[in-house]
Amino acid sequence: MELFFVNYLKVCLDFVNIVLIRSLFVLLTLVFLNACANQSADATSAWRIGYQVSDVTPQQQLALWTSETQPTLAWVGDPASPNLRLWQNSTTVQTLPLGITPRQLTAYSLPHGWTQLLWLDQTLPDEIQLIGGTVDEKGEVQRGPTEISLMRTLDYAAASIPGGAVLTLWTTLDHQTAAPVLYAQIVDALGRPLPARRVAQRGQFPSLTVDQQGNIHLFWMDTADGLSWTLHYASLTIDQAAGSGDLDLGSQVVGAITLKEGEILANVQIGADAAHLYACWTVQNITKSGDPRIEGISFPLKSPTSIHPFSLSIPDQRLDHLAFSTTAGNELYVTATATTRDGTRSLIAATITADGISAAQTINSAYPPLGKASLTADLSGHLHVAWLSMQNDGRATLLYATNKAAEGK
Repeated sequence: MELFFVNYLKVCLDFVNIVLIRSLFVLLTLVFLNACANQSADATSAWRIGYQVSDVTPQQQLALWTSETQPTLAWVGDPASPNLRLWQNSTTVQTLPLGITPRQLTAYSLPHGWTQLLWLDQTLPDEIQLIGGTVDEKGEVQRGPTEISLMRTLDYAAASIPGGAVLTLWTTLDHQTAAPVLYAQIVDALGRPLPARRVAQRGQFPSLTVDQQGNIHLFWMDTADGLSWTLHYASLTIDQAAGSGDLDLGSQVVGAITLKEGEILANVQIGADAAHLYACWTVQNITKSGDPRIEGISFPLKSPTSIHPFSLSIPDQRLDHLAFSTTAGNELYVTATATTRDGTRSLIAATITADGISAAQTINSAYPPLGKASLTADLSGHLHVAWLSMQNDGRATLLYATNKAAEGK
């Protein structure tokens, strides 16, 4: 009898142990799944605002770039004091002795933590030129303001190129033909402009990008009547850009755009990932209300004849004000203003592939963007974005956000 109770007790204890072990397993599984769900949520909502400034003059776009250690922002000051402002991941805003009536401000990385600022500015009454300012790692101006283009400049684009220089692509008006002429020009690592070289006798919307292998790709548009447009593409080497005289690049027509009466082209964006080049543009109707449409093409890096058209869209939202950036992992990202049917605007980020837009996520909806955001990627593959949001008093709030975790997290 005593042996029976001993065996019975052992069976009961074994049963209790099994129940406890199973309960513990279920509990650990639930904790693990919950952690995974939280991690997934963090991955899709990882953007955080790292800096903001109130009472900024509304302007076209901010200049944003990243060095190996920190993000840096530049923007145009007030009309009464239009000198450029500089912020380098701190609470201090510097005023640079640069800028008369600056606009279209952009920035590009140079060796040793230096930065090349570029903008359009007034040099003489009714004379606008491309101007440069070279800033060291401490935010001190080492050269500038420097006249880059020595002709009246209509528009420009630029990109950092291998060797530490910046390549600019800009247009000026030919007074005989009344058509914009396209030039390429290098600004070296010390901010000194080399001679400009004519790329095309006709060209608008200058655009360029540099792929991860260091190859330079140029795009521009041309039209005779404002309705029928052609998209031109050419590749360029550094040696070609650094020479003298007109360039003969043998450009190819890679796209054709037909507009209707009242439609205009705007915001041409160029980018590259590991395998493809991308060009997209926005078509807007200026005579009647309606959503702008975003069209584009892609083709393999080494095969500009294998053209694939695509469009960028998100269901039930209108996209506008696109900006491209390629990460160190060879992924192409875009930021855009997304507007819902009820008029709610937010800033979003998404990846771009040959099939269009994917993996869209909201960066911020509390501060609706004013105009186009500035997007850049650091060497670790994290994204950084800066934009303006309108205040009720007619001024703007400047905001900077990143999907990089805060220090210590």
